[in-house]
Amino acid sequence: MKEKLLQIIANLCEENFEEEKLKEAKDLVDDLGFDSISIVELSVEIEDNFGIHISDEDLDIEKLRSIEFLIELIDSEND
Repeated sequence: MKEKLLQIIANLCEENFEEEKLKEAKDLVDDLGFDSISIVELSVEIEDNFGIHISDEDLDIEKLRSIEFLIELIDSEND
């Protein structure tokens, strides 16, 4: 699941993306340069690829910018 998530994130990154950067990243905004539009695109991709719904409560850029939060969110929705 984590590898699939990281692949989705990599697909949304800019062309000059370095794969090593993704492995070390913890914050999508600070570490990978995501903006609010990228975060929204990512949330749609997560919903589509993992068959989950991200609640309005969780649809918050401060929460969604954390890779660990995204992993926990997907895990909790798949239980």
